Amino acid sequence: METENTPPLDQQSIQNYPEMGSESNLENQNSKQSQMPKIAGIILLVSGILIIVHWVYITTSPDFIDTLIGTGVYNNMNITKADLEAVFNFCGILASGLAVFTMIGGLLSIQRRLFWFAVIGGIVGIFAIAPLFFFVPSILSLLGVILIIRSRKDFH
Repeated sequence: METENTPPLDQQSIQNYPEMGSESNLENQNSKQSQMPKIAGIILLVSGILIIVHWVYITTSPDFIDTLIGTGVYNNMNITKADLEAVFNFCGILASGLAVFTMIGGLLSIQRRLFWFAVIGGIVGIFAIAPLFFFVPSILSLLGVILIIRSRKDFH
């Protein structure tokens, strides 16, 4: 029904009318979202990479274990070099697995998907300890979790 005050709809006026799911509306919605999930995701990715680098260095460097044995800390404990290597290998595998979960959480945060899995990935990164880097990956993971939680509304 056309009234006297409304002009008739033609093809050009229909094309100019923005639809709910049009690309321009999606771009406007994305521009309103904060960048915190992306920053948190990058932080979690860096944290996971640092954890893996740390444990690969420890498990593949024979000098590191020789240095620990040479300090005399383990002499009174009856721990052999093979035992120490086995412990470090187990810890390296465990921490690397945790680091993979941290990096998956970082990727999900960048994509703004699966909020709780991104949070859990960050929390797991806190417990994947990397002492050679002065626990920086754990601190970065904590920072990433805080940023993810603060930007919860940006996830879908």
